[in-house]
Amino acid sequence: MLCGGSQLGLTWAGWLDIEPILQRLLGLLLFTFSHFRIADLASWGCRDAPRSTFDLIRGACFICRANAAGQNGCPACEREAAGESRTTIHSLNYFPAEDPVVRTARILNALAFGLIVSICGSLGGESRAQHPGPAPGYTPGHASPPVVGGGVQMAPGATFQGGIESLPPDWDAWATQGSGAPTFMANDPNLDSFPPIIAEPIATMQPFYRGFNFDYHWLSGNGEGEFGCHDFDFHGTFAFPIFPNKETPLLVTPGFGLHLWSGPSGSGAPDMPPNAFDAYLDTAWQPQLTDVLSADLAFRIGVYSDFQRVTGDSIRYTGRGLGVFSFSPSVQLRAGVWYLDRVRVKILPAGGIVWKPAHGDAIYEFVFPNPKLARRLTTVGDTEWWWYMRGEYGGGSWTVKRESGMLDQADYNDIRFAFGLDFANLNGFAGMFEIGVAFEREVRYRSRMPEVYYPSTTFFLGTAFNY
Repeated sequence: MLCGGSQLGLTWAGWLDIEPILQRLLGLLLFTFSHFRIADLASWGCRDAPRSTFDLIRGACFICRANAAGQNGCPACEREAAGESRTTIHSLNYFPAEDPVVRTARILNALAFGLIVSICGSLGGESRAQHPGPAPGYTPGHASPPVVGGGVQMAPGATFQGGIESLPPDWDAWATQGSGAPTFMANDPNLDSFPPIIAEPIATMQPFYRGFNFDYHWLSGNGEGEFGCHDFDFHGTFAFPIFPNKETPLLVTPGFGLHLWSGPSGSGAPDMPPNAFDAYLDTAWQPQLTDVLSADLAFRIGVYSDFQRVTGDSIRYTGRGLGVFSFSPSVQLRAGVWYLDRVRVKILPAGGIVWKPAHGDAIYEFVFPNPKLARRLTTVGDTEWWWYMRGEYGGGSWTVKRESGMLDQADYNDIRFAFGLDFANLNGFAGMFEIGVAFEREVRYRSRMPEVYYPSTTFFLGTAFNY
């Protein structure tokens, strides 16, 4: 309950034109002292203490509320009756100490109510600050500061020294700092003492989903001495960060492939099954070891079979490992090996030079076994179109069931050369179309029955889409 002193604190805090923080402090102090009235302090020592300060004005004992000495057994009144002054009596500690817990609770109670009152007082001051009254009527010493050249106003009593240099018309506030001679304040002797601000590289957020890819190639062939193929591949790529190489995450790619074969036919042709399948999990990582040295690493495990019967030979391990030496932002040297795990070729050396001209309109990868030369053709809207020509050591290896019922492993190998167009837009959709020729083709069995079969050279069409 707010007492008279609290109302007084609220009134004073609202009347004084001072800062809100001082209003809060004043209201808090006024209420706290008014809440601990003299009668309340006296009630700590007498069970029949007065509840109003008016008892002091009437001259009654503020301990027992009696005008006659000795009533209620009040020790103060008894001392007064013995001739001691009331001031001396009340300077003595006749009052038994109050329980510390109760005293603390009373103090916290008073402070809490005082805080509420001080906030109310400050709100009153703030409302007047938002709606001020008439300004005091006085005339300042300077109605307006003097104006010097360039529209710069000077403080009263200040003396302008020197000149004001205007901005040049070609001055660019957003230009890269630290490059070229200064165009603004070029004569400032302190300008060169400040080093240029060099922005530190900021790690970019790497997306988890890198896209889903569909790839299709058709190799012509359906007659005698020919071997036709329809190759489908579906895979999706996901990125997992590897510390401390945050910019080069681990790429994990599960995939599935389907191969539909026609032929070969004719004298001495091997009996190939009509289809075969790939089910694999691929991982790739390109760590940046130093500013110059990095790596290109990949590993794949998969099941490659016609699924008539799956054995340990159906599980194959493939991969690559190349060191990358960056002589400049435009030139790289790559050297390493590919592990193919085929019947004919187990390990294939790999390497070459990658050149990316500074203009950014071309990429030349003279890297065996899959070289590629690409150049930007045009940009339509937000889509870039590139033309390219490439080479590839193609084919694969599968465990198949022969017509005789024997389980064997078959290789198909070829060399491909193609021309094509690929595109990519800002929405993440990309694709390619190509036409090419496959030569140096061979079908080879692990059992060597027959030894080797060489299908005729053929052309192929291919397309791929990624999103």
